[in-house]
Amino acid sequence: MQRKLVKWSTMECREACHRIARRYDALLKLQLDVPPGEKPRTVQQLVAVGKVAEKGGRFRLPGGPFCHVD
Repeated sequence: MQRKLVKWSTMECREACHRIARRYDALLKLQLDVPPGEKPRTVQQLVAVGKVAEKGGRFRLPGGPFCHVD
């Protein structure tokens, strides 16, 4: 049995994926910005060097609009 693809549902799924990707874009860039041949950095490694901060149980980029780390 073949399923019928509905154009609007595919478009909604695509838009949802793009919203999620935009939310994590800066963090992914930090994690994947490594020289060739090295493994990507973990969030814990980024916290240890101060590139990411933990505030209220969430990870934030220092200097970002929602990160007020004292």
